Formats: sequence, structure tokens, C-alpha cells
Amino acid sequence: MKKTLKILTVILSVILIAILGIIMFIFVTTAGINLDERKLINLDNSITFYDVYDNVITEESDDRAITDLSNLPSHVKNAFVAIEDKRFYIHKGIDYRGLARATFNNIKSFSFKEGASTISQQLIKNTHLTSEKTFRRKLIEMKLARQLEKKFTKNEILEKYLNTIYFGDSCFGITSAAKHYFDKSPENLTVNESAAFAGIIKAPSLYSPFSAPEKCNKRKNTVLKEMFTQGYIDAEEYNKCISQDLSTVNKEESGNYGYLYLVKKELGRYIEDSQLGYDKLSVHTYFDPEKQNIVEEALNKNELSCDKSCILINPYGNIMAYKSTCGEIYRQTGSAIKPIAVYGPAIERNIVDSFTIMEDEKIDFNGYSPSNYGDIYYGHISVKTALAKSSNVCAVKLLNYLGVQNSLSYLNRMDIPTGLNDNSLCIALGATEKGATLKQLSAAYTVFINEGNYNSPTCIKSISFESGRTIKTETHTKKVFGRDTVEIMNDMLGYTVTDGTAKKLSFSNISLCAKTGTVGTSAGNTDAYSVSYNPEYVLGVWLGNSNYSKMPNSVSGGTYPCMIGCNIWKNIYKSKSGPVFPKPRNVHEIELDRISYEEEHKIEIADENTPDRYRIKVMTKSYNNMYPTSERFSTPRIEEPQISVNNNNIEIRLCLTEFYNVYIYRTYNGKKEMVFCSEKSDNKTLFTDSDVIPGETYVYTVVPYCKGKVCEKQGQEIILPEIKIPAINYDDNWWDDYFDFFE
Repeated sequence: MKKTLKILTVILSVILIAILGIIMFIFVTTAGINLDERKLINLDNSITFYDVYDNVITEESDDRAITDLSNLPSHVKNAFVAIEDKRFYIHKGIDYRGLARATFNNIKSFSFKEGASTISQQLIKNTHLTSEKTFRRKLIEMKLARQLEKKFTKNEILEKYLNTIYFGDSCFGITSAAKHYFDKSPENLTVNESAAFAGIIKAPSLYSPFSAPEKCNKRKNTVLKEMFTQGYIDAEEYNKCISQDLSTVNKEESGNYGYLYLVKKELGRYIEDSQLGYDKLSVHTYFDPEKQNIVEEALNKNELSCDKSCILINPYGNIMAYKSTCGEIYRQTGSAIKPIAVYGPAIERNIVDSFTIMEDEKIDFNGYSPSNYGDIYYGHISVKTALAKSSNVCAVKLLNYLGVQNSLSYLNRMDIPTGLNDNSLCIALGATEKGATLKQLSAAYTVFINEGNYNSPTCIKSISFESGRTIKTETHTKKVFGRDTVEIMNDMLGYTVTDGTAKKLSFSNISLCAKTGTVGTSAGNTDAYSVSYNPEYVLGVWLGNSNYSKMPNSVSGGTYPCMIGCNIWKNIYKSKSGPVFPKPRNVHEIELDRISYEEEHKIEIADENTPDRYRIKVMTKSYNNMYPTSERFSTPRIEEPQISVNNNNIEIRLCLTEFYNVYIYRTYNGKKEMVFCSEKSDNKTLFTDSDVIPGETYVYTVVPYCKGKVCEKQGQEIILPEIKIPAINYDDNWWDDYFDFFE
């Protein structure tokens, strides 16, 4: 009994010490931390935007108004309480029951998915703290939440919460959000709209009714279900609301989306993650005013009646200029995706070289039969030509060799969105589930001017607070391609400008690489792309209509987008020469035998004796140099000549190629001498030997040769069959006949 008592005493002592230790830790950690009522609603907010040269672009003040909770319909308050803090009117700042449940679920799932923050805690976090996920910050949050509850009533706390919470699109507070999204005051919000707002705040960029209406509607219905379950609305109201879609202000009709449009979208994500909106901010961007003017002028000069977008990005993903008439929208990318989804990955994985020969032909892949533009097929062509001509068949063939999942893995590294249904060969032609924005597509091409590395595109360089704290935007580099792959792809895409679908860009006289893309049918095109680049920038141009109405077929990637791009490039380098791509250093240059390659569709290395005119220079990776060497100019061969007698002459007919000559030797009475050299003859295919004696036997030897780059090479001699000129048979009576004639 005494032993048991001692054990219990020890256990209780340990527990008591632990509790005291925790209390001491909490006391020390939160010492000196107190509620600052002035921060609960701060109306003195402003944002100053700076360009890449640290000059002010513009300053915007937050004209946020305060809405009295008593003026709001009850369903507005109920929506937020139902989804964010169902025990709001019961707890005293901290919901210990919810905290225990969240802790148990997090331990069970080995994650921190549930946070159990009350509305009071969220108000404190949004106005007093940063979003760092530390135990100390949580303790401070809980302490201040308790102080908040002691100082203010529940309705006062809820009012402050609704007037400070972030709703996305730079909207703080329910007043500015109601005006921005629904063009009304918060007093007039419907149950449906209130549920949407309560759902948006979980992740404003993810559930935006403008950019993600389907997700917003699904989240709204989740809130409505909670309101119904908790008795805030009846079954009739619930069923009525879930069947209704939101009617928002159509922000996409403004037709004027400049650089700050992208900046504010990006800033909104920082506000969500770090609660930056509760202070005066200085936002430093990569905006280049000169480049922006060039881009805007080029788009304005184009008089096509369609939507237009253009973006300029440097090698590190920094956006220098942007202009659009419809904002960021997701579209099918067409052939513009081929370099990053098919050709780049295939080169990287050593499936092909740029000079690998493919057959461009109509083909069926288990029911999927891609067609080339205009149903034009080129037969045997190189991978490089297939990309330049934008052969759909060859792209699909190559993806079939590469594998769809391998292609998707590369697209994911470059932040090109893919979905569960993206598992077919049509990915090679840009037909993906979600498509991509022009920004995403253009940023992916930066891997070709950044040594194969990808950085996600960004407008913001840094964000500074009035307090002096600065946040520098973080860019995470992803390795996509090796330098050797990049150099080969640059060679291929440079050829697309000089000899392919992007030829209209060659008029800029700038050293460029590019790919075009067109989406449409014979009835018209919906999308036309030109993505071009040099060592300094990637320039993306898109034409289309946000409502998917068709443009004429004359508007394709190789026409107007390239013409707009050409104009922009010319003006960027109006007063200076454009940079050229450095000479490749990470690949090997080899020379192929032109005859084998072009006529026989075989890849053979030209030997040292091959004349220059029969050589083709190509680039390959060092470990890919495994091709056989041609013997064409080292061991010349011809078909066996035909020998015959004609009018007491010996004729030898030769079957020569354009690159061989022959020596002909005659052997008579044991003496061998050269009697013909085709190189010096006007008739290279026929030798006539008239210097022969009837009745005698001759032997002819034919030796093919070529004068190569290094020396003359002779092939194996061909000994022709013995040949004899028939002897003349004189008739002895002809003299008698002759004299009889005169008698």
C-alpha cells in the first residue's frame, strides 16, 4: 500500500511539475504581449507601386468603409459563424472542444490540416500577428483572443472581423467586397451572396467568383449546408440557394488589363499567406515602362477585332511588361506546347536527336488519327524539320515514344497545369484538360534561356512595410533540362524562325528562336500564339476571343501573332543591336554523309575523305555519337560496266554516280596501260576504244575513285571479261572480179 502511494505521489509530482513548467513557459513566452485596440480596424492603409528602376508607378489608398453590424441582415452574420466558428457565441475566445478535436485529428493524420481558430483568434491573427506557424505565435494569439473577449462583446468582435477580413482582389472588409463583387452595399447581400463570402475567405484566390466560379459555387453550397444543419436557414431556403448561381459584376468586360492587374493578383496571394494588408506597403516590381509602352503600342496598332494579350519575361521569370484586353484566361495552347511537352523531353531523355529521321505520314494510334495542318505530309523528315513545319503526326509519334506520363512530369515542373483526364496522345497538340494562361506558357520557355532552369513568373521583387520590415519574393529554381538539351532546342527553334512556321519573325533581323501555335478548325480559329525569345527575353503573343468565338483562318500563329512580335522585337532593339546566342559548348558537332541522309534516309557519319558538299553539320550529345561511319568516299563502288564490240571498236558503258570517277586500264600482250579517265572526259558514262587490232584479245580493268577532302581514294578494281575484235576475212576472188569488171 505504501509502495503504491509513493508511486502515485511521484506521478502526481511529475504531472504537477509539467503543468507548472507549461504555465511558466506560456507566461515567459507571452510576457509583455497585450492587445492593441488601434490595430483592430486600421483605415490608414495605402500601397505604393514602384517600377524596376525604383520610380513610383502609382499610389493607391484603401478607401475601406466600416459597416455597422446592426445594419447587416442576420444571414450575413450567420453564414460566417456557421462555417468559421459554430461555437462563437458560447466560447470565450478559444474553443477548447474544437481545439481538442483538431489536435486529435492532426495526430491521427500526421498533419496540421485543422487549426481550430475561432473568429476571435482570426481577428487577432489578421491584425496583430504574422502568418508564421510556430507554437509561440499560437500562444500569443490565444492570449490576445482572451483579452479581446474580455474587452469587447461578441457582436463588436464579429463586426471588427467582418470589416477587416480579406476577400481577395485587394478587398479588405465586407463593404469593399460587396461593392467589388456584386456592386451593392453589404446591407443588401442575399443569403446566396453571404454564403459565398463566408466561403471565399478560406482561400480568396482559390474560390474567387471571377476566376474560379465553379469552385466558388461548390464552396458556397458547403456553407449553405452548414447553415441549414445549424438551423440558420430552412430546407426551402437551402434548396432554393444551392440551385442558384452567383450573379457577379462582370469584371472581364473592362478590356483594359495592364501590368498592375498582374501585380495586384500576385499581391493578393501574399496577403492571403502573410496578412500584408494591415500596414502601409511599398511594392517593388520588375515593371519596365519603356518595354510596356512598346508592347501596348504594338497591340493597339493591330486592328483585328479580337482579344489580344502580350507578355515579356526575362530568363529568371521576372515579368517586365504585360497587356491584355481580357485578363488572364486559360486556353488550349495548340502546337505552342510541343517544345516543352514533346521535343524538349524527347531530346533530354535521348529518345531522338534533332537530325533523327521520322516519317511524316497519315497514321492511326488505336483510333486516334492526327492530321497535319491542311492535310500536308512531308514524308521522311528530320525531327528538326518536323518541329519547324509543326507536323502534328510527328509530334504525336514522338510523344508515343516518350510516354504521356513522362511528358506530364516535365509540364508539371514548369507549372503548366494538367488534370486527371490528361492521359492521351492529344497532349502533343496542346489539348489539355485546363489549358494554360499566356503567362504560364511563356514562362515555361524561359528554360531555354536559363540553362534549363525554371523559375515561376513573378511581377513583385519585394514588399516593404512602413515599420521597416521587407519581404523579398522567393523564387524556387527547378531543373528541367540539361544545358545540352537547351542548346539543341535553341538550334531547332532558331530554324523554326528562319525556315518554319515563325518565318515572319525573321523580318525583325534579331537573332530569335520561336514556336507558333494555332487552335481551330476549317470553320475558323479560336487561338493563335507566337512565343519567341532571344538570350534576354521571352515574348508571348496570343490572339483569340474570351467567349471562344472564331477568328478567320487567316489569323494563325504564324501570321498576326508573329507580325506583332516582330514589331515589338524591332522596337526593343531600335537603338541597339540584339544579343546573339552563344556558340554551343555542351554538345558535339558532327558531320553526316549527305547522300546517305537525304537519299537513303540513313544516318551515317561522313568520313575524313567526304567532300564538303556532301557533308551536313548537326549537333548531338556527346554520349549519342554512336552512329556508323559512311564508307562511300573511302571505298568507292560502282556497278560492273558493260563491255561490247561495236563497228570494230570496243565500248565500255559505265554506271557512275555524281561523286565517283573511274580509271580504265587496258592489258594487251602482257602490257597494262591507262586508256581512260572519266574526270577528263566529256562523256563520263561511255568509253570507246578504237585503238585496237582485229583478231587480238584485250582485258580491261575499271577502277572507281573519288578525290576526297584529304586524298584520292580508289575502290576495288573490276576486271571485265576478255574481249576480242573479230579478224577481217578477206575473199581471194575479189581481185579477179575487179579485173573482170574492166575487161
